Amino acid sequence: TRRAERRATRRISDRDPEGWSSDSDTENTEPAAAEVDAIETASKDASALWDDTGDDFRTVAAVCERFAEWRHAHPKEYADAAVARSLATIVSWYARIELVQHDVFASVPEMENMEWCKAAVSYSASVESPDTELVADDVMLVPRVIESAFLPLCKRVIADAWCPYSRKHTQTVVALVRGASELVDPDSTPYIALRNAVAARLREAATSLFVPSLPERRKCVGVGAGAAGDSLWEWLGVFATRQAARAVKLVHIVQSMKSVLAEKDVEDIAFRILLREKVAP
Repeated sequence: TRRAERRATRRISDRDPEGWSSDSDTENTEPAAAEVDAIETASKDASALWDDTGDDFRTVAAVCERFAEWRHAHPKEYADAAVARSLATIVSWYARIELVQHDVFASVPEMENMEWCKAAVSYSASVESPDTELVADDVMLVPRVIESAFLPLCKRVIADAWCPYSRKHTQTVVALVRGASELVDPDSTPYIALRNAVAARLREAATSLFVPSLPERRKCVGVGAGAAGDSLWEWLGVFATRQAARAVKLVHIVQSMKSVLAEKDVEDIAFRILLREKVAP
């Protein structure tokens, strides 16, 4: 809504590079105006895609129904054509269109309520064949779509939009990664890539955080006469303390993500980069 856009715009300012800001440590979790516009534009563009589409292909349910008819009428040809794997590619296209209209950080997508997922689950559940290989292929439809459509989207969101200092954002990321592990093989390449994206974003935030060492007071006093030198030293002290507190906060954030990070990543980011290199070099 326009009111939400105005609120978001008021919260946006020219911020310092990550880790350098001395402003109050607030969690800016409300979508920015640009993000709101992007989601609205994506929704309009997605709706326009169906303007000249026939009824047989306008919805993912209709597409799955046509494939189910083929499976029932010609099971041998269906199996020989490896349709189940090809169908995952087709359904992924519909899933991307539906997912791109969703603000991940506003709420974690509930897959079971999405049209593509309901159609895919119904398709997998309706398979009737003595061919166990065919059945196994069809029941893997949802995991395949999640790997090809949802996990790459999550990876991009984590790399481009996740603020590791935001507890709300971080809780969303943990929920996304944990939820994905229940739907796909945790050893699959797309899932490992997602976990690596989380570690890379945290490592980037930790590396870019600037925590200054507090100089001796006499050196600051030497820069300015009397009270001016004392004020400079006090300001540096406040800034250094604040940045150190941000480092400690990020350590806690990393520790809270143990369930979705490899142990080596937790140790590297929390202890080597933040504690040893930033807080206590």
